[in-house]
Amino acid sequence: MIAEAWQPIVEDFRTVTGWKFRPSRIRYVHSGCISEAAVLADGDRRVFVKSNEAAFATFFEAEAERTAGIKS
Repeated sequence: MIAEAWQPIVEDFRTVTGWKFRPSRIRYVHSGCISEAAVLADGDRRVFVKSNEAAFATFFEAEAERTAGIKS
């Protein structure tokens, strides 16, 4: 089970994707010096998540627009 603080993010992710994502592992990763980043994993999938305060929402929106065409 992952930390309770991540549960709202996981719930939002499930809502948006429709996946039955139940991460059991979290690994914090380096993403620069502004935001916190982690990889959440459930055994089948790994999801990269960045988080910060609500004041950074416009930064995340701009980043999403710029990276929308990238596929793994």
